[in-house]
Amino acid sequence: MVYILSRIRKILEAESKEVKSRYKKLKFYCDWSLHIEIKNTDSISDELINLSDDILSSHNFFAYKSFHKEIKKFLKEYNIQTSIYKNFENLLDFNQKLTDIYSDTPLIVKFTKKKKITIKEGEFKVIKKNGIKAYVPSIRFTVIDDD
Repeated sequence: MVYILSRIRKILEAESKEVKSRYKKLKFYCDWSLHIEIKNTDSISDELINLSDDILSSHNFFAYKSFHKEIKKFLKEYNIQTSIYKNFENLLDFNQKLTDIYSDTPLIVKFTKKKKITIKEGEFKVIKKNGIKAYVPSIRFTVIDDD
């Protein structure tokens, strides 16, 4: 899977600024799979702002909603076939693999204070709030000192 994400990233890097601008979030997720730490989270900052407080934000982020939205568009534009979206089990399996890949790459989020977000590999928990039930990976937020 990392190989596929690296190929998508290569395609995006060779494209025009206009094409790159349509796939900013997809590029972020491709980068996340290839680096040991991500310090630039600007392209997904709208998703991270309320991550620790808001159940829907957490669910959308850890269901990789923006990733899937952009990769579907990318696959269609480049006429690439996939079975990821054939059924829900395939999608869950794909998301689990993404979580396993991302689990060893912390995100350094800068808003007012830096937060380090890490995902625990293979550990999912059920969160229920206001009638919404979500399965999300276990995560840890750590406030870190500025560099």
